[in-house]
Amino acid sequence: MTEAVSKTSLRSRYTSLTTDRQPFLNRAYQCSRLTIPTLIPRETERTDKNTIIDTPQPWQSIGAMGVNTLSAKLSMTLLPAQTPFYQLVMGAKEREELLGLEGDERAAMAAGIEAKLQRLEQDILEDLELSPLRPIVFNMFKHLLVAGNYAIYADDEAKGFPLDRFVVVRDGSGNVLEGIIRETVSPMALPEDWLKAVSEGNQQAQDDIAKGKDLDIYTCVKRVGKNAWVTWQEVLDEEVPKTRGRYTNENNPWIFLRMIVVDGEDYGRSYVEELFGDLQSAEDLSKSIVQGGMIAAQCRWLVKPSGMTDIDDLEESNNGDFVPGQADDVQALRAEKLADFQHAANVLQTVTSRLERAFLMTASIQRQAERVTAHEISLMSQELEDTLGGYYTLLAREFQLPLIQRWVSKMQKEGRLPKFPKNSIRPKIVTGIDALGRGHNLQRLRGFFQDVMAYAQVKKGMGNKFSDDEVIQRLANGHGLDATGMVIPDEVIQRQQAEQQEMMAQQALAEKAAGPAAGALAQAATQPQQAA
Repeated sequence: MTEAVSKTSLRSRYTSLTTDRQPFLNRAYQCSRLTIPTLIPRETERTDKNTIIDTPQPWQSIGAMGVNTLSAKLSMTLLPAQTPFYQLVMGAKEREELLGLEGDERAAMAAGIEAKLQRLEQDILEDLELSPLRPIVFNMFKHLLVAGNYAIYADDEAKGFPLDRFVVVRDGSGNVLEGIIRETVSPMALPEDWLKAVSEGNQQAQDDIAKGKDLDIYTCVKRVGKNAWVTWQEVLDEEVPKTRGRYTNENNPWIFLRMIVVDGEDYGRSYVEELFGDLQSAEDLSKSIVQGGMIAAQCRWLVKPSGMTDIDDLEESNNGDFVPGQADDVQALRAEKLADFQHAANVLQTVTSRLERAFLMTASIQRQAERVTAHEISLMSQELEDTLGGYYTLLAREFQLPLIQRWVSKMQKEGRLPKFPKNSIRPKIVTGIDALGRGHNLQRLRGFFQDVMAYAQVKKGMGNKFSDDEVIQRLANGHGLDATGMVIPDEVIQRQQAEQQEMMAQQALAEKAAGPAAGALAQAATQPQQAA
C-alpha cells in the first residue's frame, strides 16, 4: 500500500470526524457528571486557558470513590510495581532447537537462557519505572472507566489525551486506521521563520503569535501498510518542519485504547455506562434525601391566631420560666415524612451495595456478620476480580503488548538492550491477579511439590507399585509445568549411584592394599581437583 497524500488539512479532517465522535462524547459527559465531573467537562465549562470552571457537582460520592478505587486496582494489576507484567519467551524455532539437545546440555542451556531473559525483563521494568508513565496510566484508567476511550503517546515524554482531544477511525475488526490528536502549543516552541511564513496574510494568526497565545497543533497517525505507519503535525493548516516520521507496529508510540468493544464502532463504551442506571438512581435518591433532611432540620412554629398565649412572653422568657398560655396555641411544624425517607434510604443502600460490588470496593467484599474469616474474604475478592477477566484480555492486547513492544524497540534503538534475531524472542503478557509476573508459576510449583510429597507418603505403603518417573511427569502435566531439567530420570540416578559405588569400592581396595599413607594418596587422587 502506498502512502496516501493528504488533500485536506488536518484541522478540516479533525472537524469532519468530530461528528461521528459526538454521540460517544455526549455519553461521556453524562457518565462524568455522575462520577468525576472534571474528568470530561463540556466546552462551556472551560476557559480560554483550558481551566475548568463552574462544573456542577453530584449529590453522591459513590461514583467518584468507585472510579478511583477500580482505577487503582487496574493500575496495580496491569502495571504492577516492581513486578514485570510480561515474560520474554523464545520463539517456536528456538524451542525446537533447544529440545534437540541432550538432557543435561538442554537443561543447562534452558536455565541459562531463562536467567538471561529474566535479567532483561528487569532492565526493561526499571526503565519503565523511571518514565512518567505510571501517573498517566492511572489517569488513563479513570478515563477508560468513565469515557471508554483514551490515547497515549508512550515515550520518554509520555502524554495522555482524553476523548475530547482526539478522533479515530477503525476498520471492521477494530484495528486503528487513522487517529488525529488536537492539542495546544506555544508559538515559542515552533520555528520563528516558519511561523512568520505560514501566518503571512492571516492577521488574526499574526496577532495571536505576537501575543504568545497558544496555537492548535494537530498530529496525524495513519496506517499506510500492514506494518507501516506515518505521522506528521500541522499548525495553521501547514505541516510543521521535521515532524514527519515512519513507524512499524512494534515501535509506534501512539496507542488508542478502548474499554468495552462494540462491533463496528470506532470508539469504545465505558464501564460506567453499563452502571449508569444505578448511578443515576443513587444521584436522585441522594439528592431527595439530602434536600428532605435539610427541610426536616428547619424549625418553624405555628401559632393559633385566636389563642390565649402571648407570643411576646415566649420570645422574652428565659429557659425554665413560667409563661401563661395553652399548649395547643403553639405547635412545631413537622414534615411527617420519616417513613418515606426511611424507604428511600433503604433503596439507596441497596443501590450503593451493588455499585460497591461493581467497583470492587472493600465494603462489598466483607459481609455483615460477627465473624468473617480471612479465607472467605479472599474467595469473595477473587470472585469479584474474575469478573474483570474480559477487560484484562482487551487491555492486554491493546495496551500492555503495544507498550512493551514499543519499549523494547526504544531500548534496542538506544543500545541499552541487545537486538534479537527476528521472531526469536517475543514478549508474552500475563494478566489477572493470579498470573502477575512469575507469581503464577510459583503457585503452580508449590502445588506440584505438595502433590509430590503426598505421593511419597502413599508410596511408603505401596512399595514399587508405581513408576516414579511416570507419576511425577503426570503431576507436572496436571499443574501445567514443564518438568524438563527439573526432575532427574531414574536411569540417570542409577548411573550416578553406580559410579559412586564404584569409586567407593576402589578407594576401599586402595586403602586395604597400600596402608594408611597410600590410602590417603589414593583418596586424594580419586577426588575431583579444585581450581586454584
